[in-house]
Amino acid sequence: MSFWAFNFLNGLYFFIVKRFVQFYPKVFFESFQFDLKLKRKIFLYDKIRMTFWWYYGICVRKYNTIYNKSK
Repeated sequence: MSFWAFNFLNGLYFFIVKRFVQFYPKVFFESFQFDLKLKRKIFLYDKIRMTFWWYYGICVRKYNTIYNKSK
């Protein structure tokens, strides 16, 4: 998947899924228990996503500094 496609999906996830789960839980979900389970899953997905971006940023920064020094 390209960088821009991943970025777009990330934004889509954040603005649509997460906001709606936070502010309109009763509109979309029947039981409170199910809502809690879903929130836990979304929190876990967030942790994974942020970890990925953290490692990605480190790799890109390292590569860029090595590339600039070798020029």
